[in-house]
Amino acid sequence: MNSIFDTIVIGSGIAGLTAGLTAKVGDKKVAIISKNKATSSQSTQAQGGINASRDTASTETFINDTIKSSHNICDNKAISFMCEKSYSAITWLNDIGVPFSKLQDGSFATRRLGGSKSSRTYYSSDWTGLKIVQTMFDNCIKADIEFLEFYYLLDLIVINDTIKGAIFLDITTSKVVKIYASNVVFASGGYAGIYANNTTNSVDTTGDGVAVALKNGLKLTNMEFVQFHPTSMVGSHILISESARASGGYLVNSHNKRFVDELKPRDEVSKAIYEQIEKGQNVYLDMRHIGYETINESMPQERELALKFANIKIESELLQIEPSAHYSMGGISVNAQGKTTIKNLYAIGECSDTKIHGANRLGGNSLLECVVFGIVVGKLCATNEQKTEEVKSDKLSYNKSMIDDIFSKNPTTNFYDIKNKLSKILNKYVGIVRDEKGLEVAIRKINQLQKDYDQTTIEDKHRGFNNTIVKFLELGNSLLIANELATSALKRKETVGSHIRSNR
Repeated sequence: MNSIFDTIVIGSGIAGLTAGLTAKVGDKKVAIISKNKATSSQSTQAQGGINASRDTASTETFINDTIKSSHNICDNKAISFMCEKSYSAITWLNDIGVPFSKLQDGSFATRRLGGSKSSRTYYSSDWTGLKIVQTMFDNCIKADIEFLEFYYLLDLIVINDTIKGAIFLDITTSKVVKIYASNVVFASGGYAGIYANNTTNSVDTTGDGVAVALKNGLKLTNMEFVQFHPTSMVGSHILISESARASGGYLVNSHNKRFVDELKPRDEVSKAIYEQIEKGQNVYLDMRHIGYETINESMPQERELALKFANIKIESELLQIEPSAHYSMGGISVNAQGKTTIKNLYAIGECSDTKIHGANRLGGNSLLECVVFGIVVGKLCATNEQKTEEVKSDKLSYNKSMIDDIFSKNPTTNFYDIKNKLSKILNKYVGIVRDEKGLEVAIRKINQLQKDYDQTTIEDKHRGFNNTIVKFLELGNSLLIANELATSALKRKETVGSHIRSNR
């Protein structure tokens, strides 16, 4: 394996693939690094679509919708830039082969998602994220971009406030390795997965990049803002896309009564559902009036998921749903070019806070952010002519000792118990409704879990493809992020966007 690159991208979702493709110019050496298979990122689960506007008037409306959805906790210039570049992002995706749904005349099909005043969401049935990832992956292979799979990020190599590379655990061997690069891009995803037992996220979404950034002194912002998606299936918490409501789906309670405008912003819909559940009502997604043909054409994945995991045929039966932790609006603080305070270190996508989503993300904006700022950062990486060579750093020996310590210590408790306790704490005290006393309790309990974690280790001591150590390391990062999240939530006194601040 080559250990020196012009650019390494940590994360293989849409943000990372976009940056990698754009950074690959001429003979530039680019690697995209992931802790799992490259095509198994959280981006593949994005279903609803990607927003864009074509002309000045619609762009102005798009900007205003995004600012309003954020509750004015945003950078207006960053939002304007993203919206103004939105249609060029669509054409770029189309040009590289993304199979967008089209109308009979060959023009793009669009749908209206919640919080939008117009139909501006471009999609590929309800497989949008997956289709984009697959297309980008194929293009990366053609461009001779190297994929390093099963590498877990441990640390950064920083000399004189300039990035020089990163340190990883090679999961296949349990060895600690260093990879040097002139540019490093965080595209490692968000942290809503730390809610574990009540999240739409995969088990891999544990905020690792955000945690490593914090350990290296980078600023995190808006960490308290976690979006709870209105429609996940009760029990499994599998996401039912906003495309279901965009196609005319209703939300009804146990009395078969609609109680909210289904196309309001996500925070308002989630709060309305929460209030119904607090009153003892069940809440259901009602697609019965839409018909099998429309459902099978525009949202086949939703139908398949409901049938497989809930044994419900949504064309003829109600599907019980509830809000679940879905998306983290906060993260690594960056400017509108994705730059951190460390030279040549960037952050894009859900791990970053570009000050676009604020207190509530507008549906369809996450994929757009990934593409627009992925292109921006990729171009910056491509134009950096500085060459990195091997440098001396005590980070390698430190991380080797840390991994050796995990293997050598004897466990005092099962760390999976700590993970389950953390999930219960977050969902009880740091959910949609929060209050000062509960948040203080959460912080104390998280701190105690941190002490328990520091005293324990893994039982499986096999030094090979040992996924247990990855789960252990992820838990350490989750605890760190959870403390930041709860502490930030305690400071946010008002009800705004994604959460209700109770005075209880």
